Amino acid sequence: MTVDEVRRLLSRPASLGEVGGFRPPDDPRTSWLGHVLMIGRDETWPTVDGTPLSGVCQVNVAELPSVPETLGGVVLMTLFMEVVDGLPDPNATWEVRTYTSFDELAPIEPVVASAVRPFPMRWHAVEADMPAWEDVSSLLDLADPAEYSERPHDGLKVGGWPTLIQGGTHWEPEDRRSAAPQFVWQVDSDEKTGIVWGDAGVLHLARGTADVDVWALSWDQM
Repeated sequence: MTVDEVRRLLSRPASLGEVGGFRPPDDPRTSWLGHVLMIGRDETWPTVDGTPLSGVCQVNVAELPSVPETLGGVVLMTLFMEVVDGLPDPNATWEVRTYTSFDELAPIEPVVASAVRPFPMRWHAVEADMPAWEDVSSLLDLADPAEYSERPHDGLKVGGWPTLIQGGTHWEPEDRRSAAPQFVWQVDSDEKTGIVWGDAGVLHLARGTADVDVWALSWDQM
């Protein structure tokens, strides 16, 4: 496969998040980084050993200019994570929740469980997000690997391809891999909110294709 063929066959649309820089909206259904403002009417805020998890991200899928097939029917998704040393920790307890109707949701006062500074988000369309070298190297027929200079967009992103730092994605927990998880969104380290995954790392989240109730996580750092 040539580089031009990769561009033509493997590029994917994506939605890229803009964090802050505008007045927070009054609607609790909007997208946020560092906050979760909506929860199921019959749900409680997630905890571990009685300690609240941190609301890391809330994505209103209707706001996305491009929605991956793996989010078909989802109107809102949220990410919670256990706090270690004041910040969400990808190596600790985490949970993704998805909802198919706003009728099943209710606003909730966010639990401040970490030192993260929350900001609302806006979304911008990416027409062609390209895979990293690690995702296509086995497909390319190149005399010089430097001929492939494409890379995915950095930042908070839904859809497209994962931004890789040290290698490929390694979906955990291991027992969830049988659900054939497929990359859905990423949360990059972010200076405004103070979210940091290790050394300027990036967090990837995948939804099962054989079982849509299963989510898996992978993260990478410098």
